[in-house]
Amino acid sequence: MTPAFSKFMEQFRSTGSDKAQGYDESHFVGLSEEEKIIVFSCLERELTAPGVIGWLFLLDENKAQSALQDYLNSNHKPFSGLHRILIGLYVYSKDERFLDDFEYYFSQFYEWERDEAVQLYASYVQSEQRKSKFFKKVILDEKDPDALSSAADFYLRLVGVPVGAPDERAHFFRVRKLLESRDMNEKREGFRLVGAL
Repeated sequence: MTPAFSKFMEQFRSTGSDKAQGYDESHFVGLSEEEKIIVFSCLERELTAPGVIGWLFLLDENKAQSALQDYLNSNHKPFSGLHRILIGLYVYSKDERFLDDFEYYFSQFYEWERDEAVQLYASYVQSEQRKSKFFKKVILDEKDPDALSSAADFYLRLVGVPVGAPDERAHFFRVRKLLESRDMNEKREGFRLVGAL
C-alpha cells in the first residue's frame, strides 16, 4: 500500500469538517495502477461533490468522461451537482452543448448552488461573448443575492469597468449595486452606465 493510497482512504472515510477539506495532490501522487482503479471507484460515489471531477480526470480522462456522461444520462434533471457535471464535461470535451444545457438548467439549479455555478462558468468558459450574454441574463433574471452579485461583478470586469483607483472603485461598486437591484429600472441604468443598453 502506497502512502498516497493510505492518505486517500483516510480522507475518503472521514466525516464532517475533515471530509469538507477535500482532496489534494498528496492523495493521488504515487498511487499504483491497481490503487488508481480503487480510488477512481471510490470517487465515483462522490461524483457531484466539489472538486471530485477534476481528480477523476486526473486518474483516467476517458473513464471520467464516460462516468460523467453515464451519470448525466441516468439522472432526472435538475439534481444537486448538475452544474459541476455539465462544466466538467464541457472542460474536458470542449463540446458547447454542455454549456447550452448548463444555461438552460441554470434557473432550476438549487438556489444554494447558483453562486458556485456562476463562478464555475466564469472560470472555465472561454468565450467572452458567451460569458457576457450569460452574466447579463443572470443579472436580469436571478433572485439569489450571491449569484446575482457574482454575475454583476464578473460582468463589469468582463466589459472592462476599471476598479483600481479609489474613484474607479466607487464607480464600479455603484454600478454593481444598480445591477444587483431588484428594480428593473435601476438594472437598466447600471447597464446604461457601462454602455450596454
